[in-house]
Amino acid sequence: MIPDPILAAKLPVVYRFITYQIQIQEHQGG
Repeated sequence: MIPDPILAAKLPVVYRFITYQIQIQEHQGG
């Protein structure tokens, strides 16, 4: 099974976006 290079490139971006949104929610909630 060959990993998709496009998916491999997008995954870190999506992960960083999700963690960034979580940090914003924590700042607003706290």
